[in-house]
Amino acid sequence: VLLTFSSSCIGLSAAMGFGKQGAKVVLAGRRTKEGEAAADAVCKAAVEAMTKVAAVEEAPNGIRINVIAPGPILTDMLKRWAADNPGGLERVVEGTLAGRIGDPHELADAMLWICSEQASFIFGEVVKVDGGFSLK
Repeated sequence: VLLTFSSSCIGLSAAMGFGKQGAKVVLAGRRTKEGEAAADAVCKAAVEAMTKVAAVEEAPNGIRINVIAPGPILTDMLKRWAADNPGGLERVVEGTLAGRIGDPHELADAMLWICSEQASFIFGEVVKVDGGFSLK
């Protein structure tokens, strides 16, 4: 679903000409369930490859395309999951290098930054906002 949604958003926004210049961000979530690691890896690789292709295609139009890949962020969804999984948040925290769950504002700040002029030389990249979760 994420793969289809991401590719549709990139293609649709480009085809409809939303903004002749600027930046677009694809948010690639992490939803791996036990036994789905291979499918998860394939989907993430596909999103990264599609982002690179879209970035090359849209660069002549002045549009930068990048991906934000969040890790554990303290959202309502994570809170609901934690309520159903005693000790789950503690295990997630142990899985980060930061030693904590991310704040939604940290994710928002990264998204604002990647769309800003400060990141105007960044094209087709996956920016991980995960407190080092992907490194452990």
